[in-house]
Amino acid sequence: MSGKRPDMIVPRAKVGVCPRIAVRRNELSEMLGVSVRTLDDLLAKGEGPPHFRFGGGRIVLFPVKSAEEWAIDQARAAEPDGDGQGDGEE
Repeated sequence: MSGKRPDMIVPRAKVGVCPRIAVRRNELSEMLGVSVRTLDDLLAKGEGPPHFRFGGGRIVLFPVKSAEEWAIDQARAAEPDGDGQGDGEE
């Protein structure tokens, strides 16, 4: 044993039970169904989901809840009458 009390050891089955609050680019691109490059292009244009950087800017994390809300907003805007452009009828 490594000196830890038995009640302080977290069984491997319990790891990951806590929901993640942020994901990296590759995980978000999978969630959204877009490539990492598309996600990077959106970020470069300032059009991507909310994110923050740390580790000298090398690590980019996306809060899951904010990214989900952003994706819902994008889907609504893509609907025929969701972006204020009407449904094509005059």
